[in-house]
Amino acid sequence: MKIPAFVLFLTPCLLQAQEVKLDWVPKGFFEITGYHWPRVLNLSEVKPDHISKLPEALVKPQFASIEIGPKDARMKVGIVIEQRGLKEARMWLDANGDGDLTNDPAVDWQPRVTKGGAREKVGWGGDAQVSVKHGDNTLGMGLRFYRNDISDGPISRPGPLIYHRDFGRSGFIQLNGRAIKTYLSDDTTLGDFLAGGTNIGIDLNGDNRIEMRTEKFAITAPFNIGGTTYEVSGLTSDGSHFELVKSDKTVPEVKLAEPFTPEMKERQKSAAAVRLAEARSAQAAMVGKPPPSFEAKTIDGKAVKFPQDYKGKLVMLDFWATWCGPCLHELPGLIQVHEEFHAKGFEVLGISLDSEDDVATLPEFTKSKGMSWPQICDGQGWQCAIARSYGVRGIPSCWLIDGDTGVVVATSQELRGAALRGTVERCLANLGKAVPTKVEVSSPQPPDPVALRVQSLAAEGRLTPAEKIAHELKSPKAAPIELPAASTTPIRGREIAKRAAAAHVRVGWVYQCTKCDRWHSNLAGGYAIDTDVVATARHVVEPPATMRPGSGHAVVVRGSDEVLNVISVMLADEVSDTAILRVSAKDLKPLAFSRDVQVGDTAYCLSDPKGVIGYFSAGIVNRLFSLSKAGEKADPLQERIAVSADWAPGSSGSAILDEYGNIIGHVARIRPLFGKPGTPDSHGKEPTTIPTLMTVNEAIPASVIVSSIEKLGEK
Repeated sequence: MKIPAFVLFLTPCLLQAQEVKLDWVPKGFFEITGYHWPRVLNLSEVKPDHISKLPEALVKPQFASIEIGPKDARMKVGIVIEQRGLKEARMWLDANGDGDLTNDPAVDWQPRVTKGGAREKVGWGGDAQVSVKHGDNTLGMGLRFYRNDISDGPISRPGPLIYHRDFGRSGFIQLNGRAIKTYLSDDTTLGDFLAGGTNIGIDLNGDNRIEMRTEKFAITAPFNIGGTTYEVSGLTSDGSHFELVKSDKTVPEVKLAEPFTPEMKERQKSAAAVRLAEARSAQAAMVGKPPPSFEAKTIDGKAVKFPQDYKGKLVMLDFWATWCGPCLHELPGLIQVHEEFHAKGFEVLGISLDSEDDVATLPEFTKSKGMSWPQICDGQGWQCAIARSYGVRGIPSCWLIDGDTGVVVATSQELRGAALRGTVERCLANLGKAVPTKVEVSSPQPPDPVALRVQSLAAEGRLTPAEKIAHELKSPKAAPIELPAASTTPIRGREIAKRAAAAHVRVGWVYQCTKCDRWHSNLAGGYAIDTDVVATARHVVEPPATMRPGSGHAVVVRGSDEVLNVISVMLADEVSDTAILRVSAKDLKPLAFSRDVQVGDTAYCLSDPKGVIGYFSAGIVNRLFSLSKAGEKADPLQERIAVSADWAPGSSGSAILDEYGNIIGHVARIRPLFGKPGTPDSHGKEPTTIPTLMTVNEAIPASVIVSSIEKLGEK
């Protein structure tokens, strides 16, 4: 099926065409794009006619259906959910569309527990894949489902079923002589790239992300990149083929950036910090002043005059979007504060920056999330008139307005995380009074892209809960691992560095702190030992003592900021200081182990000491020893090696390699060797400090790590 005639009719004014063929991505596409358009399903107790066979022993099933596939052959997919208890539920999906729900792969339907006031809020999430025919081809289309706890009372109540696409296409197009990564996204999740809502994402700056404002383009409209206008023509329903055609139409230009480099990334982070500081300063300058007024209609048609309609109230103006992970992460706290103080005069008015295609789904989405306050959405995204009048540069952005005085009393920094409740309580107590002092805004730290990504994934339920990881650190889920064979060919140091870098990851926790309310990345080293398995030091994955309950995740980071979910803990042994983790990737670059380690052997280490990313050093194996005490039976798990390669805090868990590129151990700790206090000085005072003579870099040898891994297959 080709793109409709109304687009093909543009051909007479088109100039040159580039044929584009993109590869199919059956699952994992959400991580690539970083956004989704939610689709809402209301569950019913009435079974659809197209479901012919159900699983046995169902007690009180609920049903839903989705339609997916090309317009002329759309497939009906039946869904069954049975909720048997607060944390007991199952989901079935008719993946092949034959009406029989007993012959399909199981859906991994898991609870997602968050703190919500005096009780836990229990939501649910899971992945599935349906087989959709496009002509002679069958495509596996990944779908992600979730339900949120929408109860405002003491008893948990799951909301409607929400789903979105996890499939798409990926490849390259040629622009100005450069091959640029390009994605084709069926944002409506209809399984038909001609059904409307299809967007093309072009990674113009090469940072492996799609910027919503500058790199995402609707396929139905012309777009200008670097001074040249393009249109999409001849798109097939499965997205396998289209033409990118130069056009003589005039539309606003998007600049074609230079290829992205690490230096550019650092400059971008610095620029982002400056923009954030400017935005916060601009917000702070509004405290004590009237906010921009406006008139609009809510999504349910009610007229709003702001701030006049909020006389006698304290109202928070909340700029957000359904695709914004940090916005969704703030929701549980905002809902809790709204429930607590609404009767005392606290109101919220949401300003959604969603696109026109999302406006129709907003009522069900907000209901499913438990967002009981009114919403305004003009469908213009970042061009939203209200957002522009407030100078919104990023979301979530918030303003708190005293309806009696008509002035701003607080802004975003005081309205996020744990700070929100105290700010609302204080401002309600001072309703109608003048703002006492000007809010001082501290200089912000550069935004941490890893922490932002973790918050986004956590908001979608895509990360394993901290409670599960903590449990498995005590009771790991053992499974056999097939290790690659050791190399016997010596290689140059530069090749060892390349292998080490390809296998190297950062491992640890990203969490919200109980002391300062900020999100921290506490990461050290790790290395791939299989395409989906990572090894590190056991102490690296110890949960932080200052982690806020429900606001932290164990993660593995590949490259600068690609966050991989830790699916399970396979091994966690404190004696050998070794942990083995299964992660969500399937394409890691594993290294082989070698047990042959002798004093004097060359040793290499690539790690990230004190945040210095990718530091590669060389030394030798200095010593083989054991931590077992004299007179006690030697414990093989306490064998250690000392290495003179460089490392520091942040290096723990990083691989140590030999001259063949094999792993001979991983970083464990630094042990200082102290001298004796010096002689008294000329005044007869003895120095209070004890000199450090040298440090010993201790590592866990490969023999210990491999022995532990081999035991996984025996359990």
